Amino acid sequence: MGAGAQLKETVTGRPTLAPSEDFNTATLTTNTGAPIDDVEHSMTIGPRGPVVLEDVPLVEKLGQLDREKIPERVVHARGMVAKGYFKVTHDVSDICKADFLSSVGKKTPVAARFSTVVHPAGSPESLRDVRGFSVKMYTQEGNWDFVGNSIPVFFIRDGMQFPDLVHCLRPNPKNNIQESWRILDFLSFHPESVNILTYLLDNPGVFANWRSMEGHSVNTYTMINSEGKEVYVKFIWTPQGGPKYLSDEEVTQVGDLNWRQSHATHDLYSAIERKEYPEWELSVQVLSITSVTLLPVYVLFLFVLYIVPTSEQHSRCDLCSLCEQELKSAQLSASSWTATASYCSCLLSIIICYDSKLVYLKQYSPMVSIFRLVTHLYPLMPELILR
Repeated sequence: MGAGAQLKETVTGRPTLAPSEDFNTATLTTNTGAPIDDVEHSMTIGPRGPVVLEDVPLVEKLGQLDREKIPERVVHARGMVAKGYFKVTHDVSDICKADFLSSVGKKTPVAARFSTVVHPAGSPESLRDVRGFSVKMYTQEGNWDFVGNSIPVFFIRDGMQFPDLVHCLRPNPKNNIQESWRILDFLSFHPESVNILTYLLDNPGVFANWRSMEGHSVNTYTMINSEGKEVYVKFIWTPQGGPKYLSDEEVTQVGDLNWRQSHATHDLYSAIERKEYPEWELSVQVLSITSVTLLPVYVLFLFVLYIVPTSEQHSRCDLCSLCEQELKSAQLSASSWTATASYCSCLLSIIICYDSKLVYLKQYSPMVSIFRLVTHLYPLMPELILR
């Protein structure tokens, strides 16, 4: 957060970023410190003559404009950074020997960046998208970078496919328009993406603001204690007060009220200015390496999800029967199934993958919370320790 800016109320009642007068100087200068008496008019030969090349402030000003463009990130281009500190609240020396985690109460300076993923730098912050959640910790042993997302799983498992994923999510180069068929064409060949779609098309697809956003490591990492013992871990950042989301109607209102559609950035900046500092709790999910060696070669991803109907007048539909039929079929040949998620008429959609191919997809309104399609089911659940 820059100290040379402050928030002021406008005639509309909404805060706006205004320059501060704290760092004003008596005169403007060039980059080398020479004073400038006129920053609005070029030096010419006579009142109507040509502009001269010896006008140093002009050449410097135009040259700086030509070179000040910062290349936009390929992904996570739209975002903002805030600084704070990390404080250890529990003893984790049994799983990690890092110095910044060595004692309860120890503080470490951090910088956190929140972002959308697919869309460009000037895009609205209210678009349905995965959010980026990254943290840099300035520890005494060096900088530690945590790079994560707002959703605990990802579309793919092999990094070789990442460029293809980004290209399918980006606008069509032929017409510069984002097209759903390109996205579904790629994902239909990757049934492992079913899991993240149940998040993205539900409430976590649009978080209310940066302060109410969750953070997940997505990938699994290794921690080592002072005795050299290793464990597998996943990191989870939980916002104070719990996550909050926007409905489709609220997304429209946010866009109408904020002409720049930077509601999340304004919210975070305003909260910090009011000294209402956001706070997240970092927790660690731990799995012992010995447990992993006991797991079967394949992990069965098989779930059919049912929700209690919201209306007593709900009657069974054809989709309900289809869900039951497919479940019975799956039980007969469980090893061939990779993923199954179903919603009936009281739910939302049905997504069925058989023999690694997407064979059935029917979608309804996505804005209802459901139990998640779990794709990390292990038979040794007691070995999965939540901290």
